[in-house]
Amino acid sequence: TSPTSPTSLSPLSPCLSLSHLYGELLFHQGRFQRLQHYSHLKATECIAAIKTDTQTPWFSRYLPQDLKLGDAGARDAAIHALQACVPQATILPVGIEKLTIYQVNDQLNHQVIAIEREHDGDRFIYDLWVTTESGTILEVWQGLTLQIIQKKPLQSPWLAELLAAYLERYLRENIPSVNNSNFNLIFDQDGTVEPRIRSDRALAHLTAKKEPISRRLDGKPDNIKEQFFSVSHCQDLTLAITANTAIACDLEIVTSRNLNFWEDLLGQETFALAQFLTKEINDNLNTTATRLWSAKECLKKVGVMSNTPLVFTQVTEQVIWFRAEIFLDKLLTLAIATFVVNLHNFDSPLVIALLISDTKSGHN
Repeated sequence: TSPTSPTSLSPLSPCLSLSHLYGELLFHQGRFQRLQHYSHLKATECIAAIKTDTQTPWFSRYLPQDLKLGDAGARDAAIHALQACVPQATILPVGIEKLTIYQVNDQLNHQVIAIEREHDGDRFIYDLWVTTESGTILEVWQGLTLQIIQKKPLQSPWLAELLAAYLERYLRENIPSVNNSNFNLIFDQDGTVEPRIRSDRALAHLTAKKEPISRRLDGKPDNIKEQFFSVSHCQDLTLAITANTAIACDLEIVTSRNLNFWEDLLGQETFALAQFLTKEINDNLNTTATRLWSAKECLKKVGVMSNTPLVFTQVTEQVIWFRAEIFLDKLLTLAIATFVVNLHNFDSPLVIALLISDTKSGHN
């Protein structure tokens, strides 16, 4: 009897087209370029559509072309579909516990559903379900193990859809409380619609809401219950995050400003911190000051007073961490990670700041 595939995964992210992905993230060519799009993509799970091909010959014309175990190109695509879940590195398969083939059907396109079971350092273990587009189970892969063989520099150009998976994974690895916070993150890059439409679309995906997002008189969404959320816009890009704990996000383009501008914008204490960090990490002041401005914007979004001190904690993988402490019913530590990335179609670097309440991690 064929098992059932997971029912908990619903399309949370806009479809990611593969037309610009092969050659940048995926090295596969010719008959191995089978991925069509992702209907769901996060750091630890994905749903991807795979095209089958019964016409391309695999062997010499003097040999039979029958494939008893099915389309080899489609099966390979089921593996490299997982690469988008780990976009900050190149991963290759090194082993599998069990592969069960229930039926072979190459006349219909396939779908792969993958969920990360375990992650230990540079090794990732996934379970996969290969189905038809209608959901009939074809194969079940248990314990597929993949190994990082090369890491991607953070400053390499990014696709916004892949950057979301990297940011989510980075936070999960560096703030343990994120794993228990129902944290979700999504980018929506579409210059053909206004920011509010992108915002509503992103929040609807993250919260799996079918009814329209309603807004208060001040423009803030008001029908997202039992979840904290934050949205930020920059040019044609929108970032939205949700969780069941205090969160905030901000996007800012790095722009060249004079010293007086930054001191007036940041205040004397924060400006002094920007000057210190600029020397400490050998960066330029405009970038460091923009990180701090984004961090302060995150604090403002969670209702923290603008004069609350920001404390530098550490630099990891070119990510600068800050913290702020506030007292509500108890002392609450807010951890803020600031990233500087280069995105396709952006002329200048982009600062991304992500805030999440964190009372247990090493960043407090």
